[in-house]
Amino acid sequence: MKFNDIQTERLLLIPATAEIFEFELEKKEIPDVLKDIYIPENWPHESVTREVLELFFELAKQEKIYTFYWTTKDIPGDNRLKAHKTLIGSGGFISQENGNYELGYSVIEQFRNRGYATEAIRAMIRWFKYSGLSGKIIANTEPGNNSSIKVLEKNGFVPFANKADSVETKNAEYTSDGEEILKFVYSDKSSK
Repeated sequence: MKFNDIQTERLLLIPATAEIFEFELEKKEIPDVLKDIYIPENWPHESVTREVLELFFELAKQEKIYTFYWTTKDIPGDNRLKAHKTLIGSGGFISQENGNYELGYSVIEQFRNRGYATEAIRAMIRWFKYSGLSGKIIANTEPGNNSSIKVLEKNGFVPFANKADSVETKNAEYTSDGEEILKFVYSDKSSK
């Protein structure tokens, strides 16, 4: 499925294609869509390892991932010759075997706590609703990640209440410290 850029008040969300993931892996010729974008030195987010990029590359080739690179529309800054946009984060949906979609997202450190994730996810949820995709949207986060929990709640996600929730969406996963990962599901009724 081909999909277009999404614009919000402060952001431009650019579809992340197999070509972009290949660039991230090989660091060869930069795709045209990224040429006028400043890419900070600490890109990508620390959670986006080489293995994750390889998975995203394969999923993109199979059209099982619908994700975006988030750029600011224009932020003044140093070391940005022609760049008018800055890459600050990414996020999107991965198709699951059960017909649901898992939402994932990240923002690099210097752009956190500015409302960018809330703004981008709100736009991506709207895109999802009109894209022709169907299924539940699920999101996972670690118990202590209060910022991520707030972002999800502001965008209409509600936590699974207990172990009696749907088996198709409630499979326990744990952090390296043994804490159960918190699971959320999108609910139109709770959107603000």
